[in-house]
This record gives sequence, structure tokens and C-alpha cells, in this order.
Amino acid sequence: MFVLFIFFVTWVVTSKALAKSKKTVNNNKEDIGEVIQLIQDLAHDQFSKAMRMYRDLIRRDLDRKIKNEEFFHALVDGGIRTGQADASLHVLQRMMVLDMKPSTVFLQNIMRLLCARKFYSACLRIYDICEPEMDTVVYSCLTQASGELGDVEKCKEFLEFREGKKRDLLSKEYLPLLRAYARKKNLDASVKLLRWMMQSKPEVDTLVVNTVLSAGGRADPKQLAGILKEVTECQHAGIDIVTYNTVMKCFARHREVTQCFSLLEEIRAAEIAPDDVTFSTLLDVCIDENEHQLAQVALEQMQESDVKMNCVLLTTLMKGFVRTKRLDMAMNLYHSMYNRDAGSRPDMVTYSLLIKAQCDAQDMSAALSIFEDMLQHNCKVDDVVFTHLIEGCCHVSNPVLAERLFQDMLTANIKPTIYTMTALVKVYGKCGQSEKAAQLVNTMEEVYGIKPTVVVKTCLISGLLRQHKRTEAYAAFQLMQKDGSCEPDAQSCQTMITGLCEGQMWAEVIAVVQWALKKELRLKPDVLNNALQQMLPRSEIHAGQQLYQLMMNNKIAVTVPSVKRRLNIA
Repeated sequence: MFVLFIFFVTWVVTSKALAKSKKTVNNNKEDIGEVIQLIQDLAHDQFSKAMRMYRDLIRRDLDRKIKNEEFFHALVDGGIRTGQADASLHVLQRMMVLDMKPSTVFLQNIMRLLCARKFYSACLRIYDICEPEMDTVVYSCLTQASGELGDVEKCKEFLEFREGKKRDLLSKEYLPLLRAYARKKNLDASVKLLRWMMQSKPEVDTLVVNTVLSAGGRADPKQLAGILKEVTECQHAGIDIVTYNTVMKCFARHREVTQCFSLLEEIRAAEIAPDDVTFSTLLDVCIDENEHQLAQVALEQMQESDVKMNCVLLTTLMKGFVRTKRLDMAMNLYHSMYNRDAGSRPDMVTYSLLIKAQCDAQDMSAALSIFEDMLQHNCKVDDVVFTHLIEGCCHVSNPVLAERLFQDMLTANIKPTIYTMTALVKVYGKCGQSEKAAQLVNTMEEVYGIKPTVVVKTCLISGLLRQHKRTEAYAAFQLMQKDGSCEPDAQSCQTMITGLCEGQMWAEVIAVVQWALKKELRLKPDVLNNALQQMLPRSEIHAGQQLYQLMMNNKIAVTVPSVKRRLNIA
């Protein structure tokens, strides 16, 4: 009886324990399911937290229970959208470990997103990690990614494989490869591919032609013109005004004005309407080459073509007026721009052009008035505008205004450039404030993070010489000689020689000439002959003989009359 009682108690206890154990297991399953769902929900807006929770599942080897592709898609998508493409690739690698190869639709969506966010390297790594089925979307993403990364060989490999699978690839599908060639300026490879397409494809898209031509922006314009002729003779190759403009810009860069006008005639013969870029290119090259009559012809043809006058065209015209010293006409055109539509209003280039022109004309009042217009119309002001204005202060010897402009520049959080610092040093030098110039040069690297250049230090020396502080100027020059990263150039040496001659510091003159010739700097013969000429009336025979010998040894022409007799040279 006692034995039966013991058996009964044992059975009850064991049954309760088994029931409790079964309940615990069920609860754990429910908890893991909830965690998985929570991670999936968090992946969209709290990716970092979701990733930490997912890594915790991996450490406990619980992620093997996940069989839902949507969970992994949410994590990968969230990683890409938050800029953590590497974490997304880690998730994909884990999927492959779990023998859950992503579906084609999954990879299409992810690779599209990677390309849209410009994660091209990550897109290519998916090819290595997942070995996707090569459908149209996947291939398109892979060719785009390899092309954007400049991996020409891999891009060609993908395209050749696709061409083998699908023989009717459109010409546009080769754009990633052509863009890679264009970035590398590989015109020959681009043209070779274009010719193959013109022979084998039923249609060559206009964008393809324009991309090929863009690879030859710095090429011989005749070569581009030859390519254009081939394209126009091909009945199934598309061309538009951009095609002709690309070639015209190349001719313009090489200053071939006549060829630009010939191309305009070809545009008209092809019954393609020239646009504002066509005429702005024509006007620009005419103005740069001082072909003002041709510029007038271009302007008349533009008016006949009913091309809308926009800011670019009007600014190009202003550039011509400024170049020909007709600043009054440039200003009239500028004022008329405010009465036109929004597309013809002045931009930063317009303001900068006119401010510099007025500063060069030493009319600071007009320059500042244009600057005020610029601020009132909420046009972005950059360091170039401030530099022009500070240079204008040098022309009119106004250091107070230059300092105020410089402070305004700093207040506006516009970082000064080396050109700004050079302009300010020039102002101080011209206005007899060499102490401020020296202080600026000595502190500019520490305060503004700009290392003084040879030009800046030469401006400092020039300012010191202007104030007849020749000893200080020579000391500054000697410091430059000791600075291996900022040694004097030919201009620095010539400035120093001229200033030392005025102070009759002949020994120093010879030292500077010796140093310059040892460094193989090309000194102007006029500077050395002027120094020699000044030595002779002052009976500086020894210094004159030294300078003469240096000039002869370095094959520099001596033009001083009767120099041998005057120096007692046999």
C-alpha cells in the first residue's frame, strides 16, 4: 500500500514537471516569434537597434528559425536607406549561410535601391555573395554599378554576357560603359563601340552619340567633326542640337571661330534649331578672339532664330562690352536685365564680372552698388566677389574699406582663399602699412589655415621696397631662400634686384643674381642690364665686373653701351 502511495506521488510530480516544461518551451517559441516581428518592424525607422537585436539572435543561433524572406528584406532595405550598406551585405551573407538564397524579386529591389543611393561597390558585391539569376534588371544594375566605378573590364564582361543571352540589346544599354569611357577621356574606345553599334544595331540613340562625343571634350576638334560626319551619314543614328553644341564647344576651346560658324551653317542645313548654348558659345569665342564683327553677326542670327535672351547670353554680351572698354553699355544691359523675366535676371557670374570690371576701372562706388544689388536680390556671394572688391581697394588705395570687406567676408562664414590674402597684402603694401602686411603673412597659416605662397611673400617684399625698407625686404627674401617649400621664383628675384639697385646695395644684388642663376631661374635680361647700367656711373667697377661675368657665363645678352671699356675689361 505504501509502495502504491509513493508511486502515485511520483507520477503526479513528474506530470506537473512535464507540463511546466512544455509550457516553458511554448512560451520561448512565442517570445522568439515576437522578437523576430519586433526586429522586422524596427528595421524601417530604428535600423541600428534592429540590427543589434538580430546579432543577438545570431549569437544564440536562434536566427535559424527565421524562414520568412520579408524579415531579411526589411533588414537589408533598412540598412541601405540609413547608409549602412555593409550591414545589409552582412545580412545577405547570413542568408546564404542559412541556405536561404534571396529570390530574384528580392535582389532586383535591393540592387535598384543600391544603385539609386550610389552604393555601387555594394551592388557588385551582391554578385559575388548571392550569384543571382541574370535577368534584365539585375544585369542593368551590375552594368551601371561597374560603369560608375570605372571598372571598364567588368562592365564589358556583363554586357558581352548579356549580348550572348539576348542579342537584341538596345544601344542605350551600353551607356554605362560609354560613360565610363567618357570619364576616362577614352575617345578611341568610345568611337570603336559607336561604330560597332552603327553597323550592328537597328537604331543608335541620340544620348549614346552625345555621350561618345563628350569623351572628346579636349580632343582635336577635327577628330570630333569627323565623328559627327560619320553619325550624320548613318541613317539610323540620332542627333540633336546637343550633338552639334558639343563639337562647337570643342572648336571654341581651340579658338577656331570660323569653324564654329561653319558648324552653325551645318545645324541650319540639318533643320535643327540652334539654342541659347549654341549662340552663347559663338559669342564667347568671338569675344575671346576679339572678333567683334563676327560677334555682331552671331547676335543678329540669334535674333533671327527667336532664341530667348537668358542670363547666360546677356552675361556673354556684357563680357564683350567689358573686353572692348565699353563699360557704360555693359551697365545699361545690366540694368535692363531687371526688367526681363526671371530667367534673364543677373546671377553670380554676372555680378562678379561687373564688380571686377568696375574695380579695374577704379570706380569702387559703382562696384559696391552692384554688390548691394547682389545682396538685395539674395544672390549667393562667394570668395571671388570679395576678392575682386578687395583688389579694387588696392587700385584706389583704401585699406580701411579692404579691412571692412574682409571682416564682412569672415562674418558671412565665407572662407578666404590664397587669392583673397594676396589681394589684402597688396592693399597693405601699396598703402604703406607693411607692418600689417608682415603680420598677416606670418599668421595666415595659423589663423586661416592658408600657407603663404611665393606670390604672397613677393607682394610683402614689394610693399617693403615701396616704403624704402630695403633691409627688411632683403631679410624677408633671405627667409624665403631658407624655406624649401616657398623658395623665391624669377619674379621674386627680379623684384628684389630692382629694389636693391635703388638702394645701391650692390653686394646684395650680386648675391641675389648668383643665387637665382644657381637655381637656373630665367631672369629677364632687361633687369640685369638695368642693374649693370646703374652700377657704372657710381664707379661700382668691382660689382659691375662680377655682374658682367655672371651674365656672360650664363649667356645673357649684355646691352649696356661700351660696357667692356667702362669696366676696364680687355
